Amino acid sequence: MNRSFLILPILVLTPLVAANSAPTVTPKPKVVAPAVKAPAAIKPKVVAPPATNAKVPQVKPPRIKPPAGMDDHDHDHGATGTDPNKPIDPVGDSLDFLWKQSDVAFHEGDYPTAVKIHRAIVTLDPTDTESFGVGAWLLWSMEKKSEARDFIDQGLASNPNDAEMWNVAAQQYDLEKSFADAKTAYLKSVELSKGKAPELLRRRLAHSAEHAGDLALSEQTWTDLVREFPASDVDKNNLARVKNLRNKPVE
Repeated sequence: MNRSFLILPILVLTPLVAANSAPTVTPKPKVVAPAVKAPAAIKPKVVAPPATNAKVPQVKPPRIKPPAGMDDHDHDHGATGTDPNKPIDPVGDSLDFLWKQSDVAFHEGDYPTAVKIHRAIVTLDPTDTESFGVGAWLLWSMEKKSEARDFIDQGLASNPNDAEMWNVAAQQYDLEKSFADAKTAYLKSVELSKGKAPELLRRRLAHSAEHAGDLALSEQTWTDLVREFPASDVDKNNLARVKNLRNKPVE
């Protein structure tokens, strides 16, 4: 069989197949940068100078008024504004300082230091009855009861005719539950008050008398208070209570 007629078509078709099998390449689009417009030139703004005869307003800074009692001279030099004519009181200033220090020690729980400060206070001013009372209370709180009583005795020796000192002593005795001593001290305080004893002091006397077993004095004190302060329910209630105690049969 003659195969030459078959070879010719194969040779003719081979280039066509090769051409059809080649990959197709897609051309990339050409990127064109946008045109940038140059900015317009900025013209400087020309401000005309003020006329030579124009008045320029002057702004005056506000004046800071110094605190009352302080003039400008004091304010400029940082003075405290104290009266320059006031005499210096070294003892009074020292007492104020010591009281402040005692408060600091008390709030810090440093009772020993506070007691030392109060001893210094009464050394400078033996008439400071409050310091005697605070110092005694601190000593009692530290379980130094004999020292507390000694401190009160020192205050009474320095202020034997002071109603407030006897009141302070009586409150300390109440704290110690020495009610007989408290009753005596309250009575002394009321006596030294010369008819001007405050209601609270007399209430304390009535309570201490009751605790000391002197119900007659307690009832009489409450009776006097009710007469002078008729609107006080506290006095009325205590009077009724003490009367009931006195009328209660002894078992």
